[in-house]
Amino acid sequence: MVKLRSKFTLGNVFVLFVFIFFGSSFSPPLLIIEEWVRTFMEGDSSGNMGLDIAADAQGNSYSVGYTVGGNLDGAVVLKHMADGTLDWSRVGNTNMVLAYKVHLDAAGDIFVIGFGDNELLVDKYDDSGNLLWESTSVPAYHWNTIGDEHIDIHFPDDGYFYVTCKSWGIESDFLAVKYNASTGNIEWSQNYNNAAYNNSWDVAKAISTDEDGNVYVAGDAQFGFSSDGVALLKYDPAGNLLWEKHWNNNGDCVVEDMEIFDNSIYLGGHLNFDYALWKFDMQGDFISISTHDFEVDWDFVNAMAFDTTNAVIYLAGSCIVDGGNHFNCGLVKFDTSGAFLWAQQYNGNENSNDAFLDIILDSEGSVYVTGKAANSNVTNITTLKYDLDGNLQWEIAYEFAYGRGKGLTLGPENNVYVTGFNTPGPSSLFTTIKYSQSPVGIQDNGVGIKDDFILHQNYPNPFSYSTNINFHIPSYEKVKISISNLTGKIIKTLINENLQKGEYNIEFNPSGLQNGIYLYTIETPTQSITKRMILKK
Repeated sequence: MVKLRSKFTLGNVFVLFVFIFFGSSFSPPLLIIEEWVRTFMEGDSSGNMGLDIAADAQGNSYSVGYTVGGNLDGAVVLKHMADGTLDWSRVGNTNMVLAYKVHLDAAGDIFVIGFGDNELLVDKYDDSGNLLWESTSVPAYHWNTIGDEHIDIHFPDDGYFYVTCKSWGIESDFLAVKYNASTGNIEWSQNYNNAAYNNSWDVAKAISTDEDGNVYVAGDAQFGFSSDGVALLKYDPAGNLLWEKHWNNNGDCVVEDMEIFDNSIYLGGHLNFDYALWKFDMQGDFISISTHDFEVDWDFVNAMAFDTTNAVIYLAGSCIVDGGNHFNCGLVKFDTSGAFLWAQQYNGNENSNDAFLDIILDSEGSVYVTGKAANSNVTNITTLKYDLDGNLQWEIAYEFAYGRGKGLTLGPENNVYVTGFNTPGPSSLFTTIKYSQSPVGIQDNGVGIKDDFILHQNYPNPFSYSTNINFHIPSYEKVKISISNLTGKIIKTLINENLQKGEYNIEFNPSGLQNGIYLYTIETPTQSITKRMILKK
C-alpha cells in the first residue's frame, strides 16, 4: 500500500492530507512528537546536568548526572515513568558526586557509575530507588564538572562488569576495573602507564571483552611533546597484562570508542583532526586506518556506533566548515573493511558551534544522534534520525534556551529519550525529554485503524520560527483548528472545513505574534481538545 501526501497552503499554514493507493509496500514517513519534557534543579544550585540515560521495557527512563553550586552538591539519579511522572530521585545520597553512566540489568536493577572525590565509584539501586550497595572506591582522576570526562563501561552479561577511566599517576594513567555485578566486589584493578614518553599523559577511553573473558582497553597515549597515539592493552580474566600495543604516526590522535567484531578490534576517533577508524587483529597488530576530512582540518569525533547486523560503523561529532568560521554536526559511515560509505553534515538555523555528542542505532539500523545546534542565537538540545543511506528522517530541537543533549537511548516502540541540560536563567536545568515516532497517515485495510479523536502536543515547544500541530480524526467531519490567547480570544483560525478521517499535520508560522503562551484548539460538532504552546522568539 502506497501513501501519498498532498500539500496545500492556507496563508502561513501548511496542511498535509493523506491519500491511499494500493500497490507495492511502502514505509510511511514519521512524525516526531515531543511527548514530555522534565527539568530538575536542586534548591539554589547553579549547575544541573544530565549525562546518560537508559529506558526499560515498560518505557520508564533512568537519567543520571549531577548538581553543583547549591546546598546539596552530588550525583543525581532520576526515574521517570513512561508518562513523565517522576517516580523517585536520589540526590547526593552517596559518596558519588558526578554520575556519568547508567546501566539496567535484566532484573531491573540500576547501575550508576561515576566519581567521588578523585575516586571511581559504582552505586547499585533496585527499581524502587533503594541503594543496594556502593562499591569500594578506586583512586581515579577527573578534573572538571562539565560532563566531558572520559569513562566507559562494559556489561557482557557474564556476572561481571568492567569500567575504564583515568587514574592517578605522575601524570594520568589508564585505569581498568573488573567488578562482581551481584556484590559490587572488585575482582581486580589495574593501572597502566605508557613508559614510552616520560610518564606521559595517558587517557583510557574504551573497554570491552572477548568470548573468553579477556579484557581489552584502548585510549590515547603520549609519545612526544606534541605527538599522541593509540595504546591498546589486553588482560586475561584474572587481570594479568598479556600484551600492550602502540600505534603512532607522530600526529594528533584521539580514541573515543572500541568494538570487537568478527575477530577484529575497531577503534573510532580522530587523527590529525580528521574522522578516523582503526582496525587491529586480535593480537593487537595494526591492519588499517580509514579517515575522512569534511572540508578543512579540525574535525572532532565524540561518539561511535557499530551495526553488527550490517557490518558498518558510524562516527559522530563535529566538523569545521565555511573556511573555518563555524562548526557543523558531522556523521560518517564506514564498513568493516574501512571503505568510506557516506558523510552527512547538519547545521542549525544559524551558524555556530554545532556538534553531535551521542549516537545510538535501532534494530533496523536507523541512526539517532543528539547534541547541540544553533537556533534563535543559542545552541539547543537537538536530536535527529537518519536512515541507512544517510537520508535525514526527522529533526527536532528543544528551542527553549541554551542547552545540549548529552545522552540518548531508545525505549519501547522506538520512543526516543534524551538527557542533557538547558539554561533558561542563571542556573542550568537537568533536562530529560521523551519523543515518540508516529507514521504519517493511516492504513485503511480494516486492521489497526485509529478510532480516536487525538490532538498531539505541538513540536517543537517552545518554538520560535514555526511549530507542527498533529491531529487525528476518526471519521469524516467538519474540523476547526484555532489559536487563541490565554483569555480565550481567537487570534487565528488555521483550518475550518470538512476533512476525511486520518492523520494530519499543520505547520504554524507565528508571524505577528508576541512571545508568550497560546492555546490551540481542535473542534468538531461533537467534541474539542485544547493544548498550550509557548512562543519564544
